[in-house]
Amino acid sequence: MDIRQVIVAEIHFSRTARPEQFRRLGEALARCQTLFPWIATISNLNALLRGECPMSYSKAISLGQATELPFYDPILVWGRLDYPDKKQIDPVALLKEAVPAELGAVSYPDPDNGL
Repeated sequence: MDIRQVIVAEIHFSRTARPEQFRRLGEALARCQTLFPWIATISNLNALLRGECPMSYSKAISLGQATELPFYDPILVWGRLDYPDKKQIDPVALLKEAVPAELGAVSYPDPDNGL
């Protein structure tokens, strides 16, 4: 990750979706990355394009005896800090228009990473 990037949006999706739904979400996000030059990167995009459910997580609770329950991460959209018109862009509004609601819910990033 480049230090000149910041999370600008999260996409929450069903982890029980079919592979075709993961691919469609990945394709919609890949189009966004092409259309919107302020997008630096999108987490787990390659897994979605393969029709796979991303399994990355940054938090978990211990259930004892080396067992943990992960709290899976949403898809994170990273924006460029050096993009010239960044103050005039509403990433969440643009992504909500571009990502079909049945594939994922676009929201503002959690300010404290869910802690």
